[in-house]
Amino acid sequence: MSMFKKLFGKSEEKTAAEQTPVACPHTVLLPRWDTIDDMGKQDRISGYTCQACGEAFTADEGHALQSKEADRLREDLIGEKPQT
Repeated sequence: MSMFKKLFGKSEEKTAAEQTPVACPHTVLLPRWDTIDDMGKQDRISGYTCQACGEAFTADEGHALQSKEADRLREDLIGEKPQT
């Protein structure tokens, strides 16, 4: 039976990546609006939902996450430090 486990079974040992939970970076945030009339208007966004993990954020939290991610990308791609 152990021969079949070796050939077809999954290994009982997990790698370090599988054992360590990874925090979602919330890089893809989907906006939501309270009414259909508000849809598409950036100043009327009522909140955001992370496409990867499904966590919901308020409008202010979503704007902060987007700003933080934009600064990180700018720094990584251009080498430019965010202005404070």
